[in-house]
Amino acid sequence: MKLCVHGDKTFSSKGFTVATLVSLLSYGLPVMSTELDVTAFSESRYTSNARLSSYDTQEDVAQRLGLDFLFKEDRKRFNANARFSIEQEVYLNDTFSDETNISTGIGIFNFDIIEDFLDWRSSFTRKQILNDAALGDTPDNRIQRNIFRTGPTINYRINPTNTVLIDVNFIQIEISDDESADTKRVAGNASYKFQYNSLTSLSLSSSYDKIIESDYGDPSILRPDEEVERVGLNVGIDRVLFNGLMGARLGQNRIESSVSETITGNHFDIYFLKDQLFWHELNLNYSESISDSSLGFEDQPDEDSEPDSESEESTAGLDIVKRKRLEVSLARQLDLVKYQLTGALVDRDYEIQLNDEKEWLLALELSHRVSRSFSVAFNYEHNRSEFLDNPDQGENLTNSYSFDGRFDWTKQLSIEGT
Repeated sequence: MKLCVHGDKTFSSKGFTVATLVSLLSYGLPVMSTELDVTAFSESRYTSNARLSSYDTQEDVAQRLGLDFLFKEDRKRFNANARFSIEQEVYLNDTFSDETNISTGIGIFNFDIIEDFLDWRSSFTRKQILNDAALGDTPDNRIQRNIFRTGPTINYRINPTNTVLIDVNFIQIEISDDESADTKRVAGNASYKFQYNSLTSLSLSSSYDKIIESDYGDPSILRPDEEVERVGLNVGIDRVLFNGLMGARLGQNRIESSVSETITGNHFDIYFLKDQLFWHELNLNYSESISDSSLGFEDQPDEDSEPDSESEESTAGLDIVKRKRLEVSLARQLDLVKYQLTGALVDRDYEIQLNDEKEWLLALELSHRVSRSFSVAFNYEHNRSEFLDNPDQGENLTNSYSFDGRFDWTKQLSIEGT
């Protein structure tokens, strides 16, 4: 059993927020070969600007109640990993109406058809996203996006140095906003990997994605199926360094669309990790790619990367989005003290909608382990967004500060404060 107490203060150019979060219960239960974790939580948050508006500010207290479920099962021919969350959000001064949200993490259900060669993978993801990237994260600007993906995967190891991976998927996307397009598509990826030596591997990859059907929930929107076809090709290298790693995927994407002109753009995915660089740990990542706004970037399959949890591109209508993202972090451990400095830049370019945006992020984290059972931390985050196509909106500027504390009573019981 785990008892947690959280709280934080957020100072923003659009308002002042005080939040207190109490996690009531966290319980892990093994059921035969299945692991089930259940967490109940409650949060109360005061804000002087609930609408995140420079003109229509309003004080309110938001109350959030919910349950988190984490399910894991791992057998010889079958494994599953799914997260499920349900929460209720209530604004006591009625700034927004009550809202119930059900979401899932990435639930993966994998059946081995031919061991170590052919399997069938299925996943379902549900999350809230912003309907309009130019507006703030408020209840009336959130919509639900469901993504179901299923298909076979072939992993053929020709010999110890050569491997071929092929996967084909049917993908269905449903968006709760009636003015957004629900889509069905087919997607495929093929890659060849060559282990040059114990430190270096080379790869050649291709991808294909085509929308085969699009549909709008609003019957007054009568449009023929909006066809979008994406083809990508890239080469890659991964290398183990002394106290580090580096790698790159370089290529091009080409999108042919019935809603816009044909677009060709670079595909970059570069990372560099180095420990003990001037006594620091350096982590650098740069990515550049193209996607349609229905699917987004975090859901494009990539065997070598984790899903991107940040997905704020607009989904009102079908659009083509170019995104560039650069993130750099420096960290150092000094005995019982650790600090980390992170900077990020995200650029989103919409082909049709006037929502082009640049976002800057700067974050600092300082932590200190006072004793074996007690630790404290300080966090600062500066976030600035510039709306290039809507200069009248100005800039969104947010500065957040928090102090964290954690005390471990036992391995099963701890208290956290923020």
